[in-house]
Amino acid sequence: MQRLFPNDNYVMVIGSDNGGSADTKDTASNNLPLRGNKGELWEGGIRNHALVWGKHPDLNENKGSTYTGGFMHLVDWHMSLVHLGHATPSASWNPASLPLRSDGMNVWEALTGNSHSPRNDEGLINSYNGFTYRKGKFKISIGAEIGEPGASGSGRYLNPGQFWKVQEQSTWSFNSVLRLSSPEGCSTKPRSDGLRLYNIDDDPAELCDLAASQSQTAVELRREMEEKVSKSEKSNGVDSFPVFDGDCDDASGSGTCSDKKFKMCCESRLKKEKSLRQEKGKTIPGNPCNDGNNYGTGPARYALYPFWEDTGRTRRSVPCDEPAA
Repeated sequence: MQRLFPNDNYVMVIGSDNGGSADTKDTASNNLPLRGNKGELWEGGIRNHALVWGKHPDLNENKGSTYTGGFMHLVDWHMSLVHLGHATPSASWNPASLPLRSDGMNVWEALTGNSHSPRNDEGLINSYNGFTYRKGKFKISIGAEIGEPGASGSGRYLNPGQFWKVQEQSTWSFNSVLRLSSPEGCSTKPRSDGLRLYNIDDDPAELCDLAASQSQTAVELRREMEEKVSKSEKSNGVDSFPVFDGDCDDASGSGTCSDKKFKMCCESRLKKEKSLRQEKGKTIPGNPCNDGNNYGTGPARYALYPFWEDTGRTRRSVPCDEPAA
C-alpha cells in the first residue's frame, strides 16, 4: 500500500462474518472462552475479532491498541467508511436523505478515540435460528439450544451451545466437547418461555442466565426488541442499489431497486454483473483468481468489482454540504 499509494491516506479493515465452525471433527475450530458455534445465537457463533490497519492521522495515537469502548455490528463498517471518505457532514450524521436504506452507524470516532460506541445504545438484533438482542451490557436470547456432549443429534447442531477443547493427539471426537458449569446462584435451565438473559460485560461466556432473577430487565428488552422488529423492513437484496432519474427507459424519477416501477430496469442492469466482473476482474493487478483457479470445477472466479456504477448510464454524486465551521 505504501508503494502504490505513497502520498495517500488509506485504511484496511479485516473482519469476518461469524464465529468458528466447531460442530464436527472435520471443522475443529475453537471459540473458547466463548460458547457456541457458527450458526448459533451464542457469542461463539456471532462474535468476531477485527483489525484496522493503515496510514491515517486518526490512527496515529492508537497504533497497537485494543478497542474497549463497546461493540459494533458488521454493517457499521459501511457507514463508518462512508463517513471516513467525507461523504457525511458530521460524526453523528447518517444519510437518511440518500435514496438508500442503511442499518449501519458511524463508529469511526469511537474506535479511534477508544470512546463509547453508539451501537451500545442503539443495540443490535440477530434473527438467525432464533433471536438475540444485545443492548449495553445485556443480551437476551430466544430459541437458543443447549445440547449434551456426545449427543447423536439435538436440534440443528449436535452439541449446540457447548465449549470446545483444543484437538489432542491428532484426534477429534465429540467426547472432547467441554461443558462448563454455571456459577453458583445462576439458573441452569431457561424460563418456560425460553427467554434467557446474560450480562455480557461480566459474563462473556454466557454461563449465568439472569432471566429469572432479573425478570423485569429481560421482559423489557424482549418488548423493545419485538417493537423494533415489527417496525423493520426486510431487505430484498437489491434495495440499497440507487436509481437516479434517467437511468431507466421504462420509468422516471429516482429511488432504489426496491421500488416496483424500477423492477424491470434493475433486473436488466443486474444481468450485466457477471460479464462486468469477469471483464473488470482481469484488470485488477495481482488478482489471484484471474488464472482460473477456483475451489472446485467450473468457470473461473474473479474478484468482485464495483459493477453497479458501470451498469448505469453515468456515474452520479450526491451533493453533501459540509457544516459551517
